[in-house]
Amino acid sequence: MNTLPVDQVDLDQQDNSLVMPKGPLTAFLKNWDDEYEKSVINIDLFNPGLVSQLSEFQKQYFVKVFYHSRGHFSDLLWYLGNFAPDKEAKDIILHNISEEFNGDYQSHEQLYLDYARSVGVDLKNEFLENTYYTREMYEFNRSHLEWASQHDWDHCFSAFSAYERLDAIDYTFLSSIQSEEHVFFKIHRKAKHFEKTCGVLERIWERNSQAVEKAFSFIAKKQAAMWIDLSDSVFSCEK
Repeated sequence: MNTLPVDQVDLDQQDNSLVMPKGPLTAFLKNWDDEYEKSVINIDLFNPGLVSQLSEFQKQYFVKVFYHSRGHFSDLLWYLGNFAPDKEAKDIILHNISEEFNGDYQSHEQLYLDYARSVGVDLKNEFLENTYYTREMYEFNRSHLEWASQHDWDHCFSAFSAYERLDAIDYTFLSSIQSEEHVFFKIHRKAKHFEKTCGVLERIWERNSQAVEKAFSFIAKKQAAMWIDLSDSVFSCEK
């Protein structure tokens, strides 16, 4: 089975810039991107010099725990898909799920397992066993579901859009600390998931900009807190 579909082979040549919708939403997104980057740019985990000093045990710990920051996103997609109000919204969710499976090629899950094996970690059964599913990561994932259950669709979809927008930012940071970027990180750094949400997000902004602002703020704060906690745990863990 091939790792990459034809349209992903030339990832190095693809534009990595974040899409900016036209109109008043643009200024909000630009400010949000900048503020989020400021909140995480100085954490130890995104510092190449400090990461290069991590022990093998610490690097493997990162791989084990980070698996769960992304491995449970399917729970949120399932929730959103079941409560989506129309076919357009459902199709956006389904498209995201489809991209995770990656057609005739290795799924994103398989790519991550390959990455884990490259650093000496076997996560083949981690989805079932949750051996490295820390309390902090569990609470991080659950907070998204709880928040979605307490808000209307405008808020839920906006939060989903914000989460997708963070791919390019977060994976750019993660790629910068690798001596050789693994394809799993490259795919997510170049992902265009946010673009699929732009049309709906712009319409939500026009009728309920406060919902967008509230949802994006929630996602940014939760994500930054997750990275800070993960960074602290990686640098403090000992064999």
